[in-house]
Amino acid sequence: SFDPAQLVEGQQTYVWDSIFDTLLLQDNKGQLHPGAAQSWSYSKDGRTLTLKIRPGMKFSSGDPVDANAVKATLDRIRSTPGQSQLSLASVASVEAPDASTVVVQLKQPDASLLAALSTSPGVIGDPKTMANKSTALNPVGSGPYTLDPKATVNVSVYVLNRRDDYWNKKAYPF
Repeated sequence: SFDPAQLVEGQQTYVWDSIFDTLLLQDNKGQLHPGAAQSWSYSKDGRTLTLKIRPGMKFSSGDPVDANAVKATLDRIRSTPGQSQLSLASVASVEAPDASTVVVQLKQPDASLLAALSTSPGVIGDPKTMANKSTALNPVGSGPYTLDPKATVNVSVYVLNRRDDYWNKKAYPF
């Protein structure tokens, strides 16, 4: 399933990571870098994480990626049983005070949260479609590729088409 709350880590990551952006990126050395979140900071007590969302990002539908989309996705993952839910167990609440700011309140400091936001718990789904049953096989994401549902044979062959309007197109030359 391509429902953001149902994504599975492992071999499937190659496909969903092409369709969805994650808030943070992790390089081969384990270092975190900006993804959909261009910056992030913790409060001194480690219980408030503030993320600034990159401007100009769009879903494959053309709708903007904003703080409300991030909040909706994090809330969906937190409330829907799935592999990613446990990674967000320390989250008490998620707020979007403006279009570019996400504030994550934690129950207690969580040293693993930033790394988790570079994997499936950090994807951003389109709030208009992510709860639809059709999202399981026809997702709307903000990543560098879209899934071609007509050419795809689920669990066997996945055909991806490159997005010309992707914000980081240079990083995906094929």
